[in-house]
Amino acid sequence: LGQYERSTASNEGGKKYDLKNYFSTSLKDGITKATKKVRIIPSSDGTSPFIQIEVHKAKVGGDTKYFPCLKSEENKPCPFCEANSALRATGTESDKELSKTYSSRRMYVVKLIDRDNEAEGVKFWRFNHDYRKTGTFDKIMSLVETLKCDITDPDVGYDLSIPIARDTNNVPLIQNIIHTVPSPLSDNKEKAAEWLADTRTWRDVYSVKPY
Repeated sequence: LGQYERSTASNEGGKKYDLKNYFSTSLKDGITKATKKVRIIPSSDGTSPFIQIEVHKAKVGGDTKYFPCLKSEENKPCPFCEANSALRATGTESDKELSKTYSSRRMYVVKLIDRDNEAEGVKFWRFNHDYRKTGTFDKIMSLVETLKCDITDPDVGYDLSIPIARDTNNVPLIQNIIHTVPSPLSDNKEKAAEWLADTRTWRDVYSVKPY
């Protein structure tokens, strides 16, 4: 009963799982390419706006689900990490290979404004770390190194233009990330202040699911 109450309470009011909370680079069926424009919100304390988290992925009911690592994010025992360690401890190559499915993956979460849907307010964008250094984070950091400035500055920062196209497997991929001209977060100062005052964190929209 306690588990049920916690499960239903986490979705109370439909706020936690409101699709308006999330920015995605996916494309609707029938759309082969598109360009989306975003503006990253600076952190309130001057630290990096890119929050690094460890996440496990698993197939549940045919769908891929994401589980924030309890060990890394909550300092609690994590069933995925325990399964990974147990399999690696057997010493067999087959178990070692299977253990990889229980490994955590690094991801980043950043708060932003979707320029095509500004009325929906601040959104969260979660994307994978790429060890080949060709991923989304790498593309954004390349812009930062080129511009040598804070692209999130609310007065003279930069919007980011993101061209997306489907590959040969029909999977939408980010082709590049391009900066625009310097501009304020919003011409409406009250709206900009509202966006900057958003105190939510990734934990408010990406729940730590019961394992």
